Amino acid sequence: MAIDPKIIKHKEVLIDETAGTATVNIAIYPRSLDKIRSKIYTNHVIPLVIEAGAEVIGVIQGCEINNRYGEASGTWIFEISTTTPFKKKPAVKKEKPAEQKAPAEQKALVEKKAPVKKEPKKEEPSSGFFAKRDKKKGKK
Repeated sequence: MAIDPKIIKHKEVLIDETAGTATVNIAIYPRSLDKIRSKIYTNHVIPLVIEAGAEVIGVIQGCEINNRYGEASGTWIFEISTTTPFKKKPAVKKEKPAEQKAPAEQKALVEKKAPVKKEPKKEEPSSGFFAKRDKKKGKK
């Protein structure tokens, strides 16, 4: 949400790149009887710093003003980046030397063995209730 330019009486954005700070001073008009009061928070002021050409890193001093009881003014101080943002370089992949294996291990890797077929297991006679039932009927 941006600040309504109609309510701003005075706006000043000072950028100090050597100190790495940006100071914003804003004064707003008193409330008109036919309009609701206006509030200005820190997140409303950040776009003004960005518009002035600085990259905001953090807030050093925040403020909140409203024009409920008349004219109001506030000061915000932001931490900005002092240098131009660096471009991230792609990571360099280091190649690992190939591991030397013994000749016997290399032959074992090359020779493929035929898969062994597994015989299906015989089903064991059931236990518990059904085993007793089968014995009663004469089955084993």
